[in-house]
Amino acid sequence: MSTPLILLQDVITLIQDQLRLITELRRRVYYSKLDVFATNLALVALGIRAGYLLDIFTFEKPVDLSNKILSALRACTTTKEYFSEPTGFSTASEEFFIQHHIRETVWRSRDRRSALLNSIFELLIETTELKKLRVVPEPILQCCSYLQEYLSAAPVPLSISFPEDMSTTVAVPVAGVLLDYLVAYVPESAEAAPLSNISLDFYEVIIISKGHTPPSRTGTKGTTDTFRHSIMKFSCTSSLSGMEDLQPQTIIDRLQTLFEGRLKESNVHGSIEIVHSTALVPHLSF
Repeated sequence: MSTPLILLQDVITLIQDQLRLITELRRRVYYSKLDVFATNLALVALGIRAGYLLDIFTFEKPVDLSNKILSALRACTTTKEYFSEPTGFSTASEEFFIQHHIRETVWRSRDRRSALLNSIFELLIETTELKKLRVVPEPILQCCSYLQEYLSAAPVPLSISFPEDMSTTVAVPVAGVLLDYLVAYVPESAEAAPLSNISLDFYEVIIISKGHTPPSRTGTKGTTDTFRHSIMKFSCTSSLSGMEDLQPQTIIDRLQTLFEGRLKESNVHGSIEIVHSTALVPHLSF
């Protein structure tokens, strides 16, 4: 007998209920933003996405809030089964929620450099000459090794913090890897100048799942509808699209395979759609 598929929106609703019990969120964050936050937390918790950057609201002490959120979700009987592994990850200016088992699997290898080059870190670009790098810079490998050490701990820690002085030459590409970008930009220096009038290929991953609207208090019946949510979006300079592993169709196929595999593994009802577009960007900074 097969296991019933999980409805993504059901998990989102469970998370929403708990987030609204947290005083700081209830008082300072609009419900619409809280719903988007809950959706992205659900995608991380279910293992559909590896990481999520909290960028829709800010708090003075983001690490404390992240710990409070994860503690509440791990303690609640309706959500704890989904939150034994998600971890908070902090840099000087950004707060991520990452899925422990995905990241730990990606980085587990005797040969760290080979493991990274054969997974998410296969594609790297240097911003000045916009060329593909053949090896992963050592500082980035060290950063990933640091993360892997903490993610291998038991129990999984609530949060991991990086030094505040971590260079953007490391922070930018590592953020790309945490967010499942198949192309991670590596600034040549912390003061790398913005690129001007550059053509970019954009790739967006969308999950389509069955949703539902609950009955209203006035007696209106609930309805079943289609739920669409953007999992993530990243770009790659169009000037490199002639390279075999940077061709748009190659990237689209890799994204489709990656996220369809995770959707199946997580036993969540839905499908994956990849949207590709091209645009001329006046300024691209890091």
